[in-house]
Amino acid sequence: MFVAIRTDAAAPAVIISPPLPLLRPPAIATHPKRGGLNLGPVFIDPELLPAERLAECARSVLKQPGLDAFYDAQGYRPLREQIAERLRGRGMEVDPDEVIITTGSQQAIDIVARALEVRRIAIETPVYAYARHLSRRSD
Repeated sequence: MFVAIRTDAAAPAVIISPPLPLLRPPAIATHPKRGGLNLGPVFIDPELLPAERLAECARSVLKQPGLDAFYDAQGYRPLREQIAERLRGRGMEVDPDEVIITTGSQQAIDIVARALEVRRIAIETPVYAYARHLSRRSD
C-alpha cells in the first residue's frame, strides 16, 4: 500500500496523541453457594498459587536432556502424529502437519478467530468471557 501526500493540502495541525485506554482485570468471582473461587479467568491471585511447587515442577522439566531438540512452533511432533492417527481412526484424513498443539483454549480460540475471513460466531450465555472478546476483535 502506498499513500501519496497531497501537495495542495494545508499544513497539518499539531497532532495530539489520544490517551491510552484504562484497563482493569476482571474481578475474581466466587461460587455463590460455596464461596469457592472461579478459576476460569486468566488472572489468578498470585497468593493462591503454590509458587515453590510450580517452580520445582518447571525446574524438573527443564532439566530433561535434549529439551531443545523437540521444539516445534506447531507443537511436539510425536504428539501431533498421535493426534492425527487418532483422528484418522475416526475417519478423518489428517496429516500431522495439519495439527497444531496450543498452550490452552484461549490460544486455540485466538488462532481460529484470526484465521476466519468472515467472523460469524454463535455463542451461548454464559460464555467464557475471553472467547467472546476474541470473537469480537476486528484484527
